[in-house]
Amino acid sequence: MPTLPSVSCDPARNCAIYISGGIGDGVLSMVFAQALAEQTGGTVSLLLTQKEPAQELFRSQPYVREVISLRTENGLRGWERISRVRQILADRAFDTLFFFTFRPHVALAARLAGIPRRIGFLRMHQPHFAALLTHRLWVRSKGTPHPDIYTWLPLLYAKAGYQCKPRYPSL
Repeated sequence: MPTLPSVSCDPARNCAIYISGGIGDGVLSMVFAQALAEQTGGTVSLLLTQKEPAQELFRSQPYVREVISLRTENGLRGWERISRVRQILADRAFDTLFFFTFRPHVALAARLAGIPRRIGFLRMHQPHFAALLTHRLWVRSKGTPHPDIYTWLPLLYAKAGYQCKPRYPSL
């Protein structure tokens, strides 16, 4: 497998982070969002699937530029959902998208939107999704990866050329 080039840490980067799941998944990830924001110009955009009250909590953080809801209340499926997410991503012209949670439809939308750096994890049993990410880290194939986020996310940051020193507490 070829080695992927590192990402330079340019403070002018337009960086976003995708986090799906409940509010706990988002809170767990915020120490890493803050660490990334400090290296990419002071703020990052968050792409979230949480309900609006939870999104307000994340908006209030000084290192969050904006919170973009990817929650689909109207039941979009398949290519309609991919097209909606692609348009949202293309409109904001992100140059880097970190996947703290991997969802194939969001990764495909990011690729179609032309985001040059798509950085995230993949489960070992899903090599067919590898082409959707430019920088990836393989995680165990069973269970949920988020309890292990403190293990694999710093490794992913390093692989993409970022340093990770999360701060506590994050919120």
